[in-house]
Amino acid sequence: MSATFEMKSFIDLLNSASPEDLKTIQDLLSIKEKHTISKKTRKTPTRKSKVPGLPFNPDGCWARCYAVQEDQIDKFGKDGDKLEKNNHLGLIDFQCTGKTKNGTHYCCRHGGNFDDHGNPKPAETNICQKTGKLFLGDYGKLDQDGNPVKIPRPQNPIRVSKKGNEHKFTFLDEMDDDLDKYLKVQKSKAKSQSTPSDKPLSFKDVDWEELIASGEIESLPVKTLKLYINQFELSVKGKKSEKVQAIIEHFEENQGDQTEEEEVEEEVQEEEENPPKTESEKAESEDESDESEDEEEEEVQEEVKEQENPPQSPKAEESDEESDESEEEEEEEEETYEEIQKVKYAILDGNAYDIETKTLMGPVASNPSDTDTSKWKKSARKIHKKNIDQIMSEK
Repeated sequence: MSATFEMKSFIDLLNSASPEDLKTIQDLLSIKEKHTISKKTRKTPTRKSKVPGLPFNPDGCWARCYAVQEDQIDKFGKDGDKLEKNNHLGLIDFQCTGKTKNGTHYCCRHGGNFDDHGNPKPAETNICQKTGKLFLGDYGKLDQDGNPVKIPRPQNPIRVSKKGNEHKFTFLDEMDDDLDKYLKVQKSKAKSQSTPSDKPLSFKDVDWEELIASGEIESLPVKTLKLYINQFELSVKGKKSEKVQAIIEHFEENQGDQTEEEEVEEEVQEEEENPPKTESEKAESEDESDESEDEEEEEVQEEVKEQENPPQSPKAEESDEESDESEEEEEEEEETYEEIQKVKYAILDGNAYDIETKTLMGPVASNPSDTDTSKWKKSARKIHKKNIDQIMSEK
């Protein structure tokens, strides 16, 4: 009731007031309104700007601080795409803008507070756990005459965190002009390999072999890793590291099979590009090959005659006989046969030879059954695959 009465009284007052009184009331209301608006629009005080290279101010906190330069935050900030997680890049250094505490030269973050024993207690993120000191040191000091002087920035500063991780700090004036080299290569590759932006990334858009070989697969998001997992229906759950490990193991186990499939495709393509010859073409090629073979045989026979009938002394003949005997003994000792993936090969000087074609296949492991045939040459792998197919067909 009182509010209604006061409002009614105020209205009656306005109705009975003279023009001068109304102007006075209007001025009072205008002042009140301006005061209310100024209170609402007042901005909160902003923190001092982080400007590098300023003179040392002994009245402020003496500690040195760092930050990513404002125009480099998109690249090297918290949401950037740095090549190394614990290498802080694109930095500037400046004097701390905090207020000193407890009569010290430092703010609460850099040692202005004390522990229970009266020792300075800076924040753990500002000290190296290995040295126990401020990892960037002080920005300045007072010389013998009491004049403020700047202290040079420490070279290649490192901070060991509480968890034992080593953090590196690289300042912008120490970096090369090509700042993109400090970013993950995977990001640019994904753009170059990906299809238009309106089409989502697919399994074929990613160069898995290169990412696994370079170790960049560990930096891929889980969404991209699932492209591989879903493609091969891998049953893996858990953390991202477990998914990465499963992909690497699967890729390495099946790399040989994939290369064999690619070789088969190449053979088919070669057959399509080079169709079988006609009977007349075959006859012509056989005649040419026979002529070339005859010429080669004549040359070989001449060389053999020269080697068989050189002028020799009696001592040379004796040494030849001894060497022949030793060679025969070596051949008897070295003639061994081992099975590699159920295929029998002749083993000589640590290498496998195809029994039928006498072709050098490749190196053999100390335990022949453990031999990695994927390291053999392409032609040898084809012969090996043919041998396996023949064994399987006989079964």
